[in-house]
Amino acid sequence: MTRIIIHIFAALVLLIAIPSLAALAITGLWNAILPSVCGFATISFIQGLGLFALGLLPVAGGFWLGMLLVGGGMHLTGHHRNAWHKRWHSMTEQERRDFMRRRRESFGHRPTPFAQEDERL
Repeated sequence: MTRIIIHIFAALVLLIAIPSLAALAITGLWNAILPSVCGFATISFIQGLGLFALGLLPVAGGFWLGMLLVGGGMHLTGHHRNAWHKRWHSMTEQERRDFMRRRRESFGHRPTPFAQEDERL
């Protein structure tokens, strides 16, 4: 029974207390600084809670939504890992060098004048 109470208390802290304190801090800081410095309007507690939720999207929600909905979830399971492993090990040394050179060029890396072909691998 005490275990259930502890879990309920932890859930309440995570779902109510932390966002409420964060919303109070955001509201207080916004209302103390931004209206006088930038001329913005003051905000309410609910708007501070909304800003807190918007700030969590890129950190928590945006990451998971991107992984699950956009197709990144397949990479988490290692779906393509085996195919690339087989492809890489079936290449000759020259094909690997050409592949690495093309990848570097596609990312905007330019070869240095002093680098040897074997050192750049």
